[in-house]
Amino acid sequence: MIALLTLLAAQIPAAQDVQTPPAPAQQETSVLDPDDPETVELEEIVVVAGGRPRGSVDSDIEPEETLTARDIRAYGATDISELLDAIAIQTTSGQGRSAGQPVVLINGKRVSSFREVRSIPTEAISRVEILPEEVALDYGYRADQKVVNVVLRERFRAVTTNTALSASTLGDRYAPSLDASILRIQGDDRWTVDGELTGATRIRESDRDIVRNDPFPFDIDGNITALNPGDEIDPALTAAAGFPATIAGVPAGGGRTLADYAARADLPNSQGDQAFRTLSPATAGASLNAVLTRALGSGISATANVGLDMDQSLSWLGLPEGDVILPAASGTYPFSQDVRLFRYFPAQGPLERQSRSVAGHLGATLGGEFADWRWTFTGNADISRSETTTDRDADPLQLQAAVDAGFNPLASPMLPPTALLRQDRTETTTTNLDAQLLLNGSPFDVPAGAVRTTFKIGVDADRIDSTSRSIDGDTARDLDRVTGSLQSSVTVPVLAGDGPLAALGDLSLNFNLELEQLSDFGGLTTYGYGLRWEPVGKLNVIASVTEEEGAPSIQQLGDPLTVTPNVDLYDFATGQTVLVDRIDGGAADLRSDSRQVVKLGLTFQPWTERDLRLSANYIHSRSRDQISSFPAYTAGIEEAFPERFVRDADGQLISVDFRPVNFESAARDELRWGFTYTKAIGRRPEGGRDPLAEAGLGRRPPTGDAEAGGPPAGPTGAQGGPVGDAASGAAMAGQRARGQGRGPGGGGGGFGGAGGGQGRFQLALFHTYRFRDEIVIREGLPVLDLLDGASEGRSGGKPVNGVEANLGYSYAGYGAQLKAAWTQDTRLVGEADDGSQDLFFPDQTDVDLKLFVDFSARRDLVAQFPFLRRSRLSLDVDNLFDQRPEAVTGDGVVLPAYQQDLTDPVGRTVRLTFRKLF
Repeated sequence: MIALLTLLAAQIPAAQDVQTPPAPAQQETSVLDPDDPETVELEEIVVVAGGRPRGSVDSDIEPEETLTARDIRAYGATDISELLDAIAIQTTSGQGRSAGQPVVLINGKRVSSFREVRSIPTEAISRVEILPEEVALDYGYRADQKVVNVVLRERFRAVTTNTALSASTLGDRYAPSLDASILRIQGDDRWTVDGELTGATRIRESDRDIVRNDPFPFDIDGNITALNPGDEIDPALTAAAGFPATIAGVPAGGGRTLADYAARADLPNSQGDQAFRTLSPATAGASLNAVLTRALGSGISATANVGLDMDQSLSWLGLPEGDVILPAASGTYPFSQDVRLFRYFPAQGPLERQSRSVAGHLGATLGGEFADWRWTFTGNADISRSETTTDRDADPLQLQAAVDAGFNPLASPMLPPTALLRQDRTETTTTNLDAQLLLNGSPFDVPAGAVRTTFKIGVDADRIDSTSRSIDGDTARDLDRVTGSLQSSVTVPVLAGDGPLAALGDLSLNFNLELEQLSDFGGLTTYGYGLRWEPVGKLNVIASVTEEEGAPSIQQLGDPLTVTPNVDLYDFATGQTVLVDRIDGGAADLRSDSRQVVKLGLTFQPWTERDLRLSANYIHSRSRDQISSFPAYTAGIEEAFPERFVRDADGQLISVDFRPVNFESAARDELRWGFTYTKAIGRRPEGGRDPLAEAGLGRRPPTGDAEAGGPPAGPTGAQGGPVGDAASGAAMAGQRARGQGRGPGGGGGGFGGAGGGQGRFQLALFHTYRFRDEIVIREGLPVLDLLDGASEGRSGGKPVNGVEANLGYSYAGYGAQLKAAWTQDTRLVGEADDGSQDLFFPDQTDVDLKLFVDFSARRDLVAQFPFLRRSRLSLDVDNLFDQRPEAVTGDGVVLPAYQQDLTDPVGRTVRLTFRKLF
């Protein structure tokens, strides 16, 4: 790794060389505006005419969708990370263990990690290709993530700054951020440095309308009860008050006489500690990242990545509590017998949980070609250290001893020196080293075409060192894992769409196998097979089967034990919302699991001249020993896992262990189908620029009609060829006919068709229907139907129906993006036969709105305010209609544990961002 960094550093040109890249003199005075998406499209035409598009993936599977520079600008995203969020509806996969982000490639090549590319600004992107999960096999990944190939411009340089401030419309939550990056791209060479600062203010319970039913009469000043709460406090107090009081609020200042307490008989104090309890913590973070990519000669390129992340958070967990007996024999208190005091100690300050983490990253990529083979080496070294401290209440025995020794808790809002707060502390150091060598190519041909093969060999070393020091005891865990893996994928073309079987279209078969040897779990095997069939030019069918064995992560096994006090939980056994200690961490007894995933998917473009694509994917998944987070609490779950629940002598729930578990089995069947549609809109204004003509490459149709089709008039140019080469124009026309311009079926790849409009209209709509989603917790227990009353999380079961939609519009520099997601209502069945304990979760509609203006496209404004050139102002409203989850009983009563201000204290947020490229 160090040798690679040294080699790359030696390749960095002098500063003046970076600022003035070698190019013909006329290029410095080019009339083409580098900020204009048409310039980017022009680069693509010049490069791809007469051949495969630059930066394409090394696969025979066509993209499901291709986004041009104009499409990308229409999303208003700042960088690759934000762009992936914007197009998540198109990149979601149901084949993985979780809905993680897709595999990201740069110019058709693997990267060492996502952080290598996450901050690249969207202005540097030429196009984005979205490909199905099966393409991941060609790059050494499993077929459970979609693939996003980002093709960068050949030349780009900019200093990018983003300043943003977001705020909750409910108040009290402000989150500023500032980031800056430098990016230089010159052909195959690239370097970037970026840094980011983030922060957010806390939200306290007192900032929201939280209703609590505290199980004990704690208060800032305190309350007096009998030794057995509910009984008569004191005969002397009864005589003074005229009735037998069961509770009395402590007067301000402590109360010195019995008359003071008689005035407060059966009038408890009720000032809680909501102002000292956070719903959302205060956070701060900083990140620094640097990437250097150089062409080393002989077709070999290398990339090095160095990164550092620091984060911290501070939560308040309420005030320290005291439950003590006030001895009458001391003479300090005005009672004739011992009584009991419940109070907070506000002068002590809130109980705090502080978390700090530091993570360092080194990554490297080497790649090249020999003969007909492409090879790629990736390596990563990561180390992170985290530390969490959690304040706990004072030892009740020490506090009582202090009272017996003369400490007066009525008069002091501070804990005595002999009974200070206790503290839990966890420390975790995680290290990871991995190296992978990928080789793919075509060793031989069969009558239908070339056989494509991929081989990958890898080694991965993980270690986690964790310690937990708590009032319940100390634990230490040191876990190591070394994983060796071999993976192979073979794709064999069967039909090539020509000859006597041309009517059957294209057909290819794939076979893949992965063998893993884990030092702590032994051997695991994953294998799969599938087919890709293109019966007609605009219809693609993919079918695949994957059999996978998986081990729990080292974090799931070895994370330190943490206890969070005073967490709201609805107790089905008692029908009350209670405050419990929540236990999280790793579970050392987790087993490996196995999965079978069957997929049948298709994509179809009905019309060549319209950018409309239909897609559907059916997923059939079966699992054994599924590794999962702990399910939502019900009486049935407590019966299945009695060791995870602790109750006191009165039967009140006081602690729940939420560490991960193995389910006996799981079954899921779902269909996700929908469409994407993009349309160029508007006409070029009279007198507007035409970069094709300015570059000497012809002109658009005179009307500038957004729907004008066909290749641009005049010569198009070819890579390395003279402008006006007729073969080049024919190549581009053929490319559009084959659909290489915008995925299967094309359209809009060049300046004709969708590429020629002044703006974009974008629509994506997908519906998910779940036929089956069931789990069996343990052998012998009944099946839990997540679609009908069972749950594996706090937010209820799984919705049968879900709809996602993206709607975008951009024109002349102005743009709007609307993202919406609707989920059907669910319920959680309680134990009562009459349904009185059932919880109902109403359907949820989340809508996010983004409005932006790209000043580079508003030359009238730039002429008046030159500073606005290469800048953008955006306004984001997340959760536009302030939809927040809640749970209600059958009679419509909202449970305290599921109040909206608890489930989502942030609610609607508004973010204003100003972005500037220099």
